[in-house]
Amino acid sequence: MFPGDGGRPCVRPATIWRWITAIGKAGGVKVSPHRLRHTALTVALEATKDLRAVMDLAGHRDPTVTAGYTRVTQQRLTDAVMGLEY
Repeated sequence: MFPGDGGRPCVRPATIWRWITAIGKAGGVKVSPHRLRHTALTVALEATKDLRAVMDLAGHRDPTVTAGYTRVTQQRLTDAVMGLEY
């Protein structure tokens, strides 16, 4: 992340982890880079409704991995129910 002159990261992953958890703690939210990844992929799926695009964004080869990262939101449940024919 944030490559330096030699192409190596100039900010270590552990430092980024500390920054994110500290910001979350200050805001009263339990957060981590991994949780942010889940959130970002869920939001991307909500916006696009395209699992393949989100899979590519995440760099996954298996759609079941991407599906595991995303969460079912209330809006998606509502959309699913509204799509049912009676």
